[in-house]
Amino acid sequence: MSPYLMSAICWFLALLFPALLMGTSFAHVLEMRAKLAMPAALWLTMQHGVYAEFATIGAVVELGSIVLTGLLAFLVRNDERLFCTPRWPRH
Repeated sequence: MSPYLMSAICWFLALLFPALLMGTSFAHVLEMRAKLAMPAALWLTMQHGVYAEFATIGAVVELGSIVLTGLLAFLVRNDERLFCTPRWPRH
């Protein structure tokens, strides 16, 4: 695999994973009004039944976001086109 293709795939995944993670957080915000109107027993049943995948899949996506961002930073560390800071000559 060429370094360019690997970098492009990493860019895509490093943007996709945090977007998916923000989507799960925003889903909780959108559901809040309905959850506040539920009786306590129904709310607890919903928490244990519906949101079981949020813990497993959410953990994978969150850790993937961190790892992919670190990998992307490593891959582009020497690419001067991506940074606005001037490169000072080394003596």
